[in-house]
Amino acid sequence: MRAKVLITALLSALIGMSTQAATNYFTAAVNNQTQNAGNWTGTLQDWDDAIVADWTNFKESATAWANMKYNSVTFNSEVNGGTLAQFTFNTSATTITNFFRDRVAVDADVTKNVRIGGSVSDDDGDLFFENNSPTARFEAYGGIHSAGGLTLTYTGAAGAKFQLGGGAVNSTYAGTTILDGIYADVIVNGIATKGPFGIEANSVQMQNGATVEINEAGRTFKNDVIVETGQTGTIISGSAQHTFGLDVDGQLTIQNGTRWLNGTITGAGTLIHSGGTVVFNNTAMDSDFSGTMNFACISQARTSDQFGTATLVLETGANFRGFNDQAGETISILNDIEVAPADSTDIVRIATTGIANSAPHTVVSNITFTAAGSLSLQALANNTSTSDPATMDVVGVVSDGAVTGNIIADNSWTGIEFPNSVVKLYRANTYTGTTTLEYGRLQLIGDASIDDSSEIIMTGGILDLSTRTGGAYTYGGIFGGSGTVEGDLTLTNSLKLNINGTTAGAYDVLVGTDDLVLGDTVIFEDNGLTTNDVGTAFTVLTGWASISGTPTNLISASGCEWDFDAASGVATLTYAPPPPPTITDVVWTFNSPGDTEGWFDDNEQSVGMTTTNGVLKVDSVTGIDPFLQLDAICSPEGENWFSVEIRARQIETNGIPAEWDSSGCAGVVDHLLGDEGWTLLGQIGDANWNVVDEADGWIVATRDLSAMGTNQLVGIRFDMLGNAANIGKSYEVDYIKLTKGQPAVIRSLDSAFEFNTDGDVEGWTVNSETAVVGHTATNGVMTCSATTGDPQWLYTSGVTKTRGSWDKLAFRARQLDAGTPIAWSGGGTVSVITGVANITPLLDETDRCTLSTEADSWVVVELDISECSVETIGNIRLDFLPSPRTVEVDWIRIYSKDVGLEGYNGWAYSYDDLEDVARNADPDGDGSDNFAEYACGGDPSDPASGPIGPALQAVDGMLQYVYGKRTDDAGLTYSLQGCLALTDGWNDWVEDVDYTEAGFGSAGDNMIAVTNWIPMDVDAKFIRTTISE
Repeated sequence: MRAKVLITALLSALIGMSTQAATNYFTAAVNNQTQNAGNWTGTLQDWDDAIVADWTNFKESATAWANMKYNSVTFNSEVNGGTLAQFTFNTSATTITNFFRDRVAVDADVTKNVRIGGSVSDDDGDLFFENNSPTARFEAYGGIHSAGGLTLTYTGAAGAKFQLGGGAVNSTYAGTTILDGIYADVIVNGIATKGPFGIEANSVQMQNGATVEINEAGRTFKNDVIVETGQTGTIISGSAQHTFGLDVDGQLTIQNGTRWLNGTITGAGTLIHSGGTVVFNNTAMDSDFSGTMNFACISQARTSDQFGTATLVLETGANFRGFNDQAGETISILNDIEVAPADSTDIVRIATTGIANSAPHTVVSNITFTAAGSLSLQALANNTSTSDPATMDVVGVVSDGAVTGNIIADNSWTGIEFPNSVVKLYRANTYTGTTTLEYGRLQLIGDASIDDSSEIIMTGGILDLSTRTGGAYTYGGIFGGSGTVEGDLTLTNSLKLNINGTTAGAYDVLVGTDDLVLGDTVIFEDNGLTTNDVGTAFTVLTGWASISGTPTNLISASGCEWDFDAASGVATLTYAPPPPPTITDVVWTFNSPGDTEGWFDDNEQSVGMTTTNGVLKVDSVTGIDPFLQLDAICSPEGENWFSVEIRARQIETNGIPAEWDSSGCAGVVDHLLGDEGWTLLGQIGDANWNVVDEADGWIVATRDLSAMGTNQLVGIRFDMLGNAANIGKSYEVDYIKLTKGQPAVIRSLDSAFEFNTDGDVEGWTVNSETAVVGHTATNGVMTCSATTGDPQWLYTSGVTKTRGSWDKLAFRARQLDAGTPIAWSGGGTVSVITGVANITPLLDETDRCTLSTEADSWVVVELDISECSVETIGNIRLDFLPSPRTVEVDWIRIYSKDVGLEGYNGWAYSYDDLEDVARNADPDGDGSDNFAEYACGGDPSDPASGPIGPALQAVDGMLQYVYGKRTDDAGLTYSLQGCLALTDGWNDWVEDVDYTEAGFGSAGDNMIAVTNWIPMDVDAKFIRTTISE
């Protein structure tokens, strides 16, 4: 090979320009179906570079070919021309007609797909197909052949597209195929003697992130795949059976479709199954893979020993199954299994299943949680034979190391239950999370135990302890729920019972067949009970041969009191706390000495709580998380919650006000009964809160509560100090208030029909079943007379909303009889809006329509269409007339809306009568635009209620300057500007004003008055406030 290189270099030097001209680009004319018509250098038997100047004839022919032999061919941008969808080089040939020795390449500037058709061959050991175009596809359309061994490399730009197959001939070369960083779409089947990668014995080597896609149903892939150390590749497969083997020392990802992997798996790298369904069916069971296999999809093992000694990692989405193809078969998967969900709330699954009446049986060994989460163990039969017994044996240890793992035993799937199926545990398991038995049977075999599991929760099914040594089990965690226990059970810790109502199913019933020994404690989860349930006896333990033990520690989650008779298994409610009061006055000012107005130190982490001098004070906190809590139901009385506001400060241990420390300081509200709906409002000081600093350490903190809607707030809590560094400090609260009201609404006019052009009815028609006279537009109205039938005005071009929901359809119209306006008659007058559901009210119904009467019999009708849920209303029908007569329509308008706006828009649209909501508008004519009234505290609809300030006066040789400031919009920025003379208008103002911000005073809801002192050090000075958002 070195000699060949030296000779080539020498020839290049001797030939000079002639060799330089053979640059692998076509530079001379070519005729269709010619071998050598004087346009080529060389003869049929010579190996030459293709040199073509004019591609016009060639690229316009769908069947062009050239029976030549080439060292290499390169396609450049000249192939982009022509009318054909792709550039085709020798298609439809069934014999070997093109010979390539070294390389076939597509340049980076080629945009049209290039197809190498027919059948091509190589007499050398190496051939490169190279696609450097980021957009064009290189199609190896026909078969590829070689007399000797061949290494065929697909390469080019990263992710370059190739398509393999599609023609009449598959490849028959023997050797290796290298996929180097490219994307190959395979569209032919492979058989033993030929296929997309040559004969079946060939291997495919993937490197540099190469991807091969076999995405059509029925395609087969028979060649072994090799991924060497440090290399990566991806196989995307449709529904097919693949007999290839995998030799993976790097990383190979297989995804999508339903695919059968029937070959041997070897290597020590990483094999990832990231989507779809993978069926492992290596019947030889000779895989010796020793790396890691990651599963995030449905994976089935159809025989035992499919994975060598690999570690199997079950990630989020994993549903790992042993599948029995025949009765009496056992699928053994004795690899170490790691459970590694992405989130602690995720559930991964290991299951056994099979064909109908196969009594599926799967055996797994050691299972370790390497990330917190839950593992569901499932023994499932076939859906058509649900009574068929299925067995899942866990013969290794389930452990969780440094994380917490939870086990779920659930022998049901998508609502189908398998009552005769069983999950069996054989070892002393050490996982520390919960054990949940949802359906079916969970057996402990021999000396098996789940001692370290913190809690056993039964929501159905059978816990079978009779299969343990001695038929008994002693458990030291929390045990409870509803289900059946077979065998003797001794509890040394707690029995937990959920009792949330008096009807069947609302409370736990634990059924036993043998003996039960109770510990000292019974925990009652009883948040759903009320004073009306006092005296109710609940039978919570039944069927046991005997119940012993006398629990003396009865704990209630909600403050109830119980009597528990262990021998009979009956719990009787003797006391339930009354519900908290419902209050509508949601402002707490603490102005009465000694009255905390219902607020208390919930977890008692302080020396004491008092109210004096108009503030609530909590002295010297003793823990890291003191709670200031209100247990009362706060009702918005049908309105919407807007915000919560608190004025507070923190006090150092020496009694001096401290700078506010937001760490650990939070607010939470509960909008559901039973302590289940706590919503964290974030640290008081983070981006969710608008915090205004005031003098002497006071802050005013405001937080949006609109997400609470119209819900009652069952509890409110503030954590006013947090973290160990603040132990010993105190805090004071001046006031707490909740604001509420009707949500602001912003409307958009989505479609308006004004009929201002004579003759243009703007797309409205009248149904053909009515005798219509004079349907037209004139003098700014649409007019029409109907002499018979039921006239219906139709608009079918559709209207699309521009805001979150539909609002209303409105029109102004009047009816006439013999040319004389008459009183509006709505009887039989119907509007139909076609959406998900039609709205079909009469146009005088008061529950959905409002009708306002104007002079000359005109009416304005507004129709509520807010329940339409479609984006586009396809058809609108208005029946303006209850009987034949004339109608005139001035306009028709359709609106959509957003509700619950914040900031300026929410403020502006809270004034229903505001004529102009633009920021620079002044609808009340008081000289202050809307934005100034929003930012500084005015009423834009009342000229007598303008902004706060600015006010300027001289006091003791200083200028006192006061302006209004909004506290509930963190997006507003206030600053002072000054100048000495307005000689250049607005350009004289500067920011560097010498002033001192001296104090704040409340000036109404969400407003304060800011006082500033400015020295009088010159004869004249001008001051103004600038506000930006």
